[in-house]
Amino acid sequence: MKPGKNLRIEALRAIAILMVMAQHMHGRLAMPGFYDAVFRHAQFWPGVDLFFAISGYLICGNWAELRRTSPSLAATCGKFARRRFWRLAPALAAWMGFSILLAAVIGGVGAAAKGALAALLGVANIYWHGCVTGQIGGCGNMDYNSVAWSLSLELQLYLALSVGMMLLRPRLAVAMLLSLGCLDALFPAMLFSWAWLLRPLAFALGAAVALMPRFSLPAWILPAGLLLAALAPVQLPAGLVLFGVGIAGALCLGGCLGPARSAPRVLVWIGERSYSLYLCHLPAILVVRALHAPWLCAPVLALGCAHLSFHAIEQKFRGLGRARAGAQNKYRELDQSLLDQGVKSNGP
Repeated sequence: MKPGKNLRIEALRAIAILMVMAQHMHGRLAMPGFYDAVFRHAQFWPGVDLFFAISGYLICGNWAELRRTSPSLAATCGKFARRRFWRLAPALAAWMGFSILLAAVIGGVGAAAKGALAALLGVANIYWHGCVTGQIGGCGNMDYNSVAWSLSLELQLYLALSVGMMLLRPRLAVAMLLSLGCLDALFPAMLFSWAWLLRPLAFALGAAVALMPRFSLPAWILPAGLLLAALAPVQLPAGLVLFGVGIAGALCLGGCLGPARSAPRVLVWIGERSYSLYLCHLPAILVVRALHAPWLCAPVLALGCAHLSFHAIEQKFRGLGRARAGAQNKYRELDQSLLDQGVKSNGP
Protein backbone atom coordinates (compact mmCIF):
# COMPACT_ATOMS: atom_id res chain seq x y z
CA MET A 1 0.00 0.00 0.00
CA LYS A 2 1.45 3.37 -1.01
CA PRO A 3 1.90 5.86 1.83
CA GLY A 4 -0.76 8.54 1.79
CA LYS A 5 -3.10 6.45 -0.36
CA ASN A 6 -6.79 7.15 0.15
CA LEU A 7 -8.07 3.86 1.53
CA ARG A 8 -11.68 4.95 1.19
CA ILE A 9 -11.33 4.99 -2.58
CA GLU A 10 -10.04 1.40 -2.44
CA ALA A 11 -13.05 0.55 -0.26
CA LEU A 12 -15.35 2.23 -2.79
CA ARG A 13 -13.82 0.07 -5.51
CA ALA A 14 -14.63 -2.96 -3.39
CA ILE A 15 -18.24 -1.87 -2.96
CA ALA A 16 -18.49 -1.24 -6.70
CA ILE A 17 -17.28 -4.71 -7.68
CA LEU A 18 -19.44 -6.38 -5.03
CA MET A 19 -22.46 -4.55 -6.46
CA VAL A 20 -21.59 -5.72 -9.98
CA MET A 21 -21.12 -9.31 -8.80
CA ALA A 22 -24.43 -9.21 -6.94
CA GLN A 23 -26.12 -8.05 -10.14
CA HIS A 24 -24.52 -10.73 -12.28
CA MET A 25 -25.29 -13.62 -9.93
CA HIS A 26 -28.98 -12.75 -10.17
CA GLY A 27 -30.59 -14.89 -12.84
CA ARG A 28 -27.41 -16.91 -13.44
CA LEU A 29 -27.23 -18.94 -10.24
CA ALA A 30 -29.82 -20.49 -7.94
CA MET A 31 -29.92 -17.83 -5.22
CA PRO A 32 -31.87 -17.71 -1.93
CA GLY A 33 -35.51 -16.67 -2.14
CA PHE A 34 -35.02 -13.21 -0.66
CA TYR A 35 -32.50 -12.40 -3.39
CA ASP A 36 -35.11 -12.16 -6.16
CA ALA A 37 -37.30 -10.04 -3.90
CA VAL A 38 -34.51 -7.47 -3.52
CA PHE A 39 -34.29 -7.03 -7.29
CA ARG A 40 -37.92 -5.95 -7.44
CA HIS A 41 -36.89 -2.80 -5.59
CA ALA A 42 -33.23 -2.25 -6.50
CA GLN A 43 -30.57 -3.03 -9.10
CA PHE A 44 -26.81 -3.12 -8.65
CA TRP A 45 -25.44 -2.52 -12.15
CA PRO A 46 -24.67 1.13 -11.22
CA GLY A 47 -21.63 -0.27 -9.42
CA VAL A 48 -19.95 0.31 -12.79
CA ASP A 49 -20.72 4.04 -12.48
CA LEU A 50 -18.85 4.11 -9.18
CA PHE A 51 -15.84 2.81 -11.10
CA PHE A 52 -16.37 5.47 -13.76
CA ALA A 53 -16.44 8.27 -11.16
CA ILE A 54 -13.22 6.99 -9.56
CA SER A 55 -11.56 6.67 -12.99
CA GLY A 56 -12.48 10.21 -14.01
CA TYR A 57 -11.15 11.57 -10.74
CA LEU A 58 -7.85 9.66 -10.90
CA ILE A 59 -7.21 10.13 -14.61
CA CYS A 60 -7.77 13.88 -14.49
CA GLY A 61 -5.61 14.16 -11.38
CA ASN A 62 -2.84 11.99 -12.88
CA TRP A 63 -2.85 14.00 -16.08
CA ALA A 64 -2.44 17.26 -14.16
CA GLU A 65 0.41 15.77 -12.12
CA LEU A 66 2.20 14.44 -15.21
CA ARG A 67 1.77 17.75 -17.03
CA ARG A 68 3.42 19.61 -14.15
CA THR A 69 6.40 17.23 -14.01
CA SER A 70 6.94 16.54 -17.73
CA PRO A 71 9.09 18.72 -19.97
CA SER A 72 6.63 18.67 -22.88
CA LEU A 73 3.15 17.70 -23.93
CA ALA A 74 4.54 14.74 -25.88
CA ALA A 75 6.31 13.47 -22.76
CA THR A 76 3.08 13.82 -20.78
CA CYS A 77 1.17 11.76 -23.35
CA GLY A 78 3.87 9.10 -23.39
CA LYS A 79 3.98 8.73 -19.61
CA PHE A 80 0.21 8.67 -19.40
CA ALA A 81 -0.12 5.99 -22.11
CA ARG A 82 2.59 3.82 -20.55
CA ARG A 83 0.99 3.99 -17.11
CA ARG A 84 -2.41 3.00 -18.47
CA PHE A 85 -0.96 0.20 -20.59
CA TRP A 86 0.99 -1.50 -17.79
CA ARG A 87 -1.90 -0.99 -15.39
CA LEU A 88 -4.66 -2.44 -17.57
CA ALA A 89 -3.47 -4.36 -20.62
CA PRO A 90 -1.69 -7.44 -19.16
CA ALA A 91 -4.57 -8.57 -16.94
CA LEU A 92 -7.10 -7.84 -19.69
CA ALA A 93 -5.12 -9.92 -22.21
CA ALA A 94 -4.71 -12.77 -19.72
CA TRP A 95 -8.40 -13.00 -18.84
CA MET A 96 -9.54 -12.61 -22.43
CA GLY A 97 -7.27 -15.55 -23.23
CA PHE A 98 -8.74 -17.52 -20.36
CA SER A 99 -12.27 -16.79 -21.63
CA ILE A 100 -11.34 -18.43 -24.94
CA LEU A 101 -9.89 -21.48 -23.16
CA LEU A 102 -13.01 -21.77 -21.03
CA ALA A 103 -15.18 -21.58 -24.14
CA ALA A 104 -13.12 -24.35 -25.71
CA VAL A 105 -14.23 -26.57 -22.81
CA ILE A 106 -17.84 -25.43 -22.38
CA GLY A 107 -18.58 -24.49 -26.00
CA GLY A 108 -18.62 -21.46 -28.30
CA VAL A 109 -14.89 -20.83 -28.67
CA GLY A 110 -15.23 -18.87 -31.93
CA ALA A 111 -17.74 -16.44 -30.47
CA ALA A 112 -15.63 -16.00 -27.31
CA ALA A 113 -12.61 -15.22 -29.47
CA LYS A 114 -14.56 -12.49 -31.28
CA GLY A 115 -15.59 -10.94 -27.97
CA ALA A 116 -12.00 -11.11 -26.69
CA LEU A 117 -10.68 -9.43 -29.82
CA ALA A 118 -13.23 -6.63 -29.47
CA ALA A 119 -12.08 -6.14 -25.88
CA LEU A 120 -8.39 -6.00 -26.81
CA LEU A 121 -9.15 -3.48 -29.55
CA GLY A 122 -11.08 -1.28 -27.11
CA VAL A 123 -14.43 -1.53 -28.91
CA ALA A 124 -16.23 -4.12 -26.78
CA ASN A 125 -19.12 -1.76 -25.97
CA ILE A 126 -19.75 -1.16 -29.68
CA TYR A 127 -19.42 -4.87 -30.43
CA TRP A 128 -21.89 -5.96 -27.77
CA HIS A 129 -24.39 -3.31 -28.82
CA GLY A 130 -24.32 -4.89 -32.27
CA CYS A 131 -24.75 -8.33 -30.75
CA VAL A 132 -27.71 -7.41 -28.56
CA THR A 133 -29.48 -5.51 -31.35
CA GLY A 134 -28.91 -8.31 -33.88
CA GLN A 135 -26.62 -6.30 -36.15
CA ILE A 136 -23.76 -8.73 -35.45
CA GLY A 137 -24.39 -12.45 -35.54
CA GLY A 138 -22.70 -15.41 -33.90
CA CYS A 139 -21.83 -13.60 -30.66
CA GLY A 140 -22.47 -16.61 -28.45
CA ASN A 141 -22.55 -16.52 -24.67
CA MET A 142 -21.98 -12.99 -23.36
CA ASP A 143 -20.76 -14.29 -20.02
CA TYR A 144 -17.33 -15.26 -21.32
CA ASN A 145 -16.03 -11.71 -21.72
CA SER A 146 -18.79 -9.12 -22.15
CA VAL A 147 -17.69 -7.33 -18.95
CA ALA A 148 -15.00 -5.72 -21.11
CA TRP A 149 -17.63 -3.31 -22.50
CA SER A 150 -17.05 -0.94 -19.57
CA LEU A 151 -13.26 -1.17 -19.94
CA SER A 152 -13.62 -0.17 -23.60
CA LEU A 153 -15.82 2.75 -22.60
CA GLU A 154 -13.25 3.86 -20.02
CA LEU A 155 -10.51 3.70 -22.66
CA GLN A 156 -12.62 5.81 -25.01
CA LEU A 157 -13.29 8.32 -22.24
CA TYR A 158 -9.57 8.43 -21.39
CA LEU A 159 -8.80 9.25 -25.00
CA ALA A 160 -11.56 11.84 -25.31
CA LEU A 161 -10.57 13.64 -22.12
CA SER A 162 -6.84 13.45 -22.88
CA VAL A 163 -7.26 14.89 -26.37
CA GLY A 164 -9.55 17.56 -24.94
CA MET A 165 -7.00 18.55 -22.31
CA MET A 166 -4.24 18.63 -24.94
CA LEU A 167 -6.19 20.96 -27.22
CA LEU A 168 -8.12 22.98 -24.65
CA ARG A 169 -7.84 24.06 -21.05
CA PRO A 170 -8.57 21.15 -18.70
CA ARG A 171 -11.63 22.86 -17.20
CA LEU A 172 -13.10 23.48 -20.64
CA ALA A 173 -12.44 19.88 -21.71
CA VAL A 174 -14.13 18.53 -18.60
CA ALA A 175 -17.04 20.95 -19.02
CA MET A 176 -17.59 19.72 -22.58
CA LEU A 177 -17.51 16.07 -21.48
CA LEU A 178 -19.90 16.91 -18.66
CA SER A 179 -22.29 18.51 -21.15
CA LEU A 180 -22.20 15.38 -23.29
CA GLY A 181 -22.89 13.32 -20.18
CA CYS A 182 -25.96 15.39 -19.35
CA LEU A 183 -27.21 15.08 -22.93
CA ASP A 184 -26.69 11.31 -22.93
CA ALA A 185 -28.54 11.02 -19.60
CA LEU A 186 -31.71 12.39 -21.18
CA PHE A 187 -32.24 9.04 -22.92
CA PRO A 188 -33.78 5.96 -21.24
CA ALA A 189 -31.29 3.53 -19.71
CA MET A 190 -32.17 0.47 -21.79
CA LEU A 191 -29.53 -2.23 -21.30
CA PHE A 192 -26.90 -2.19 -24.06
CA SER A 193 -28.52 0.79 -25.78
CA TRP A 194 -26.16 3.51 -27.01
CA ALA A 195 -27.09 5.79 -24.11
CA TRP A 196 -26.34 3.01 -21.62
CA LEU A 197 -23.10 1.88 -23.31
CA LEU A 198 -21.61 5.35 -23.88
CA ARG A 199 -22.65 7.06 -20.65
CA PRO A 200 -19.92 9.52 -19.58
CA LEU A 201 -21.71 11.40 -16.79
CA ALA A 202 -20.16 9.71 -13.74
CA PHE A 203 -16.70 9.80 -15.36
CA ALA A 204 -17.06 13.51 -16.19
CA LEU A 205 -18.29 14.32 -12.68
CA GLY A 206 -15.30 12.48 -11.22
CA ALA A 207 -12.97 14.50 -13.45
CA ALA A 208 -14.71 17.71 -12.37
CA VAL A 209 -14.14 16.80 -8.72
CA ALA A 210 -10.41 16.36 -9.47
CA LEU A 211 -10.28 20.00 -10.63
CA MET A 212 -11.77 21.26 -7.36
CA PRO A 213 -9.02 21.74 -4.75
CA ARG A 214 -9.76 20.22 -1.34
CA PHE A 215 -13.23 19.08 -2.43
CA SER A 216 -14.96 16.70 -0.03
CA LEU A 217 -18.41 15.83 1.24
CA PRO A 218 -19.55 14.61 4.67
CA ALA A 219 -18.99 10.91 5.30
CA TRP A 220 -22.73 10.21 5.48
CA ILE A 221 -22.99 11.12 1.80
CA LEU A 222 -21.36 7.81 0.88
CA PRO A 223 -24.18 5.53 2.12
CA ALA A 224 -26.72 7.99 0.73
CA GLY A 225 -25.02 7.82 -2.67
CA LEU A 226 -24.94 4.03 -2.56
CA LEU A 227 -28.65 3.95 -1.77
CA LEU A 228 -29.38 6.29 -4.69
CA ALA A 229 -27.25 4.12 -7.00
CA ALA A 230 -29.15 0.96 -6.07
CA LEU A 231 -32.64 2.47 -6.16
CA ALA A 232 -32.31 4.71 -9.23
CA PRO A 233 -32.69 1.98 -11.91
CA VAL A 234 -36.02 0.83 -10.45
CA GLN A 235 -37.46 3.81 -8.61
CA LEU A 236 -36.69 6.71 -10.96
CA PRO A 237 -38.47 7.44 -14.26
CA ALA A 238 -36.66 6.08 -17.31
CA GLY A 239 -35.48 9.54 -18.39
CA LEU A 240 -33.80 10.18 -15.03
CA VAL A 241 -32.05 6.85 -14.40
CA LEU A 242 -28.71 7.78 -15.99
CA PHE A 243 -28.78 11.15 -14.21
CA GLY A 244 -29.41 9.34 -10.94
CA VAL A 245 -26.62 6.79 -11.27
CA GLY A 246 -24.13 9.40 -12.51
CA ILE A 247 -24.83 11.73 -9.61
CA ALA A 248 -24.73 8.76 -7.22
CA GLY A 249 -21.21 7.95 -8.43
CA ALA A 250 -20.06 11.52 -7.80
CA LEU A 251 -21.66 11.59 -4.35
CA CYS A 252 -19.96 8.35 -3.35
CA LEU A 253 -16.63 9.69 -4.58
CA GLY A 254 -17.07 12.94 -2.67
CA GLY A 255 -17.88 11.02 0.49
CA CYS A 256 -14.51 9.23 0.18
CA LEU A 257 -12.46 12.42 0.00
CA GLY A 258 -11.29 14.60 2.86
CA PRO A 259 -8.98 14.16 5.85
CA ALA A 260 -10.39 10.88 7.25
CA ARG A 261 -9.08 8.24 4.83
CA SER A 262 -9.23 5.01 6.80
CA ALA A 263 -11.44 2.09 5.71
CA PRO A 264 -12.20 -1.52 6.72
CA ARG A 265 -9.22 -3.70 5.83
CA VAL A 266 -11.34 -6.36 4.14
CA LEU A 267 -12.78 -3.76 1.76
CA VAL A 268 -9.32 -2.36 1.05
CA TRP A 269 -8.11 -5.89 0.26
CA ILE A 270 -10.99 -6.48 -2.15
CA GLY A 271 -10.60 -3.00 -3.65
CA GLU A 272 -6.95 -3.61 -4.51
CA ARG A 273 -8.02 -6.71 -6.43
CA SER A 274 -11.18 -5.19 -7.91
CA TYR A 275 -9.84 -4.94 -11.48
CA SER A 276 -8.91 -8.62 -11.66
CA LEU A 277 -12.11 -9.51 -9.81
CA TYR A 278 -14.14 -7.60 -12.40
CA LEU A 279 -12.42 -9.50 -15.21
CA CYS A 280 -12.78 -12.98 -13.71
CA HIS A 281 -16.11 -13.02 -11.85
CA LEU A 282 -18.32 -13.91 -14.84
CA PRO A 283 -16.09 -16.84 -15.88
CA ALA A 284 -16.18 -17.98 -12.23
CA ILE A 285 -19.98 -17.89 -12.33
CA LEU A 286 -19.91 -19.91 -15.56
CA VAL A 287 -17.69 -22.56 -14.00
CA VAL A 288 -19.87 -22.85 -10.88
CA ARG A 289 -23.01 -23.12 -12.99
CA ALA A 290 -21.44 -25.77 -15.24
CA LEU A 291 -20.43 -27.81 -12.19
CA HIS A 292 -23.85 -27.34 -10.52
CA ALA A 293 -22.02 -26.16 -7.40
CA PRO A 294 -23.68 -24.00 -4.66
CA TRP A 295 -23.88 -20.30 -5.45
CA LEU A 296 -21.47 -19.42 -2.64
CA CYS A 297 -18.71 -21.11 -4.62
CA ALA A 298 -18.87 -18.35 -7.25
CA PRO A 299 -17.66 -15.41 -5.10
CA VAL A 300 -15.12 -17.67 -3.35
CA LEU A 301 -13.71 -18.87 -6.68
CA ALA A 302 -13.71 -15.33 -8.11
CA LEU A 303 -11.87 -13.91 -5.08
CA GLY A 304 -9.27 -16.67 -5.25
CA CYS A 305 -8.67 -16.12 -8.97
CA ALA A 306 -8.53 -12.34 -8.48
CA HIS A 307 -5.93 -12.70 -5.73
CA LEU A 308 -3.72 -14.82 -7.98
CA SER A 309 -4.23 -12.46 -10.90
CA PHE A 310 -3.42 -9.41 -8.77
CA HIS A 311 -0.06 -10.81 -7.67
CA ALA A 312 0.97 -12.84 -10.72
CA ILE A 313 -0.17 -10.40 -13.42
CA GLU A 314 -1.11 -6.93 -12.19
CA GLN A 315 1.70 -6.41 -9.67
CA LYS A 316 4.31 -8.13 -11.82
CA PHE A 317 3.65 -6.11 -14.96
CA ARG A 318 3.17 -2.82 -13.14
CA GLY A 319 6.57 -3.41 -11.55
CA LEU A 320 8.01 -4.20 -14.99
CA GLY A 321 6.49 -0.99 -16.35
CA ARG A 322 8.02 1.07 -13.55
CA ALA A 323 11.39 -0.60 -14.09
CA ARG A 324 11.31 0.13 -17.83
CA ALA A 325 10.29 3.74 -17.18
CA GLY A 326 13.14 4.10 -14.67
CA ALA A 327 15.64 2.68 -17.14
CA GLN A 328 14.43 5.02 -19.89
CA ASN A 329 14.76 8.01 -17.56
CA LYS A 330 18.34 6.99 -16.69
CA TYR A 331 19.24 6.71 -20.38
CA ARG A 332 17.75 10.14 -21.04
CA GLU A 333 19.69 11.63 -18.14
CA LEU A 334 22.89 9.99 -19.44
CA ASP A 335 22.28 11.27 -22.97
CA GLN A 336 21.66 14.78 -21.65
CA SER A 337 24.78 14.60 -19.47
CA LEU A 338 26.92 13.55 -22.44
CA LEU A 339 25.37 16.27 -24.57
CA ASP A 340 26.07 18.87 -21.89
CA GLN A 341 29.69 17.68 -21.59
CA GLY A 342 30.09 17.91 -25.36
CA VAL A 343 28.78 21.45 -25.43
CA LYS A 344 31.10 22.48 -22.59
CA SER A 345 34.20 20.84 -24.15
CA ASN A 346 33.62 22.17 -27.68
CA GLY A 347 32.68 25.63 -26.54
CA PRO A 348 30.56 28.16 -28.43
